[in-house]
Amino acid sequence: ELIKPSTTGMGAGYAFRHPLIQEVAYAMQLRPRGTPLHAAVADAIETFPWGRLDESASLLAYHYEAAGRPLVAATHLERAALWIGRTNSSRAFADWKKLRLLLRDQPRSESNDRLRALASVQILNFGWREGMAADEAKPYAEEALAHVREMSDRRHEPLLLVAYGRIVAASGAFDDAIKLICDALALADANADAGGIILYSGVLSQIYSLAGLLHEALARNDTALEAITAESQPQGGSVIGINATQFAGFDVEHWISCQRTKILALLGRFDEAEALLARVCQVEPGRIAPVIQFIPHACGVDLAWQRGDIGAARWHSRQVADYAEQSAMPYLKVVALGCR
Repeated sequence: ELIKPSTTGMGAGYAFRHPLIQEVAYAMQLRPRGTPLHAAVADAIETFPWGRLDESASLLAYHYEAAGRPLVAATHLERAALWIGRTNSSRAFADWKKLRLLLRDQPRSESNDRLRALASVQILNFGWREGMAADEAKPYAEEALAHVREMSDRRHEPLLLVAYGRIVAASGAFDDAIKLICDALALADANADAGGIILYSGVLSQIYSLAGLLHEALARNDTALEAITAESQPQGGSVIGINATQFAGFDVEHWISCQRTKILALLGRFDEAEALLARVCQVEPGRIAPVIQFIPHACGVDLAWQRGDIGAARWHSRQVADYAEQSAMPYLKVVALGCR
């Protein structure tokens, strides 16, 4: 009675009666026996169609790590982190840090270095959402920047500068953050990287807005929207291997439009903000990441406050709270409390 019949997403199966029983059973396995068993389980999972899906990548990574194959585990964990990052930033943040640990003792090679750099990039990318401090982020930024510069990868260097710049901005060092983003934009412009110009202009607009430089924020937002019209699909690179939208983990165009509602409201252009707010809120539920979709609703709270509309303020505040609960992001929890 240690295990019992169970219904899973893949059909009939078995489960341990209690997690502690599973833990003890694993602990009792001798390493010479447990290691090949984990390898056999991983190999078996990959023979099934569901086992090759990104949803199963984390499970494969677990078994390959336990089988003493950290490089194979790291490649599967990369897939898992990219997949989960669309809906759960906290889990993605942990997965990228775990991936970097898996590679710690691996020899240098082009593929290993690429994966190390990607892990550092994504740790920075998700770190700002999870409250990562600038001094904690600095070693990751320096490591990844050293790699891309060694590889003469001018395409992904600006991604790193932006990822680090957002964390620096979160610490309140806006001048330093603005310089990092401007350096990234200069590289994107030199590389004729339209996708990068869209993303980096959006980030710079956001930082200008946080710094209270609202006219500069609106001008950069205009630049981003113009770039979207000219080039709607950001292009991928060759070394780190992700494009701007994959890097951000969300629909960049929608995010820039959502940011615009906030800037217009702060400038007192309430009618324009409200018209745009109505449009960006008309999205299919579940299609847009909470880290974007909360923005217009937070703006809705501000607009309702300006007009003394208590009902609208409460409704928009509840939407922000729902997105904060969905994401469990510290960043969104703070915004939800502010809206309340």
